[in-house]
Amino acid sequence: MPQSKTDSNIVVIDDDEAVRDSLSALLSSAGFQVNTYESGPSFLESEDVRVVNCLIVDLEMPELTGLDVLNRLVAEGNMVPVILISGNCGTAAWQRAKRASFAACLEKPFSDEQLLEAVRNALD
Repeated sequence: MPQSKTDSNIVVIDDDEAVRDSLSALLSSAGFQVNTYESGPSFLESEDVRVVNCLIVDLEMPELTGLDVLNRLVAEGNMVPVILISGNCGTAAWQRAKRASFAACLEKPFSDEQLLEAVRNALD
């Protein structure tokens, strides 16, 4: 368990490099340790899968969707808080995600404050 919320390891998975860079900069400036991945498979094969305290993942990505990543974590017994980000939280995929285990869904574009609040709530 981290000593404080800002000691937490946050992972961002998004196929859009600009989104990854922006979220990493925001979270780092708030004191969080951040690692980014361009795909679900690259994260699932990494060591971060064992030490992540909060996962921020795009719902719609090639290869594995954010929901696929969430389902794999749950199937392996990893109950890490997951924040889904999406261009449209009204999609069928989002409706399926609501039945899975996640901390929040933020619809793009979201504010810095909304994201930081979602992360802090997920870590509580």
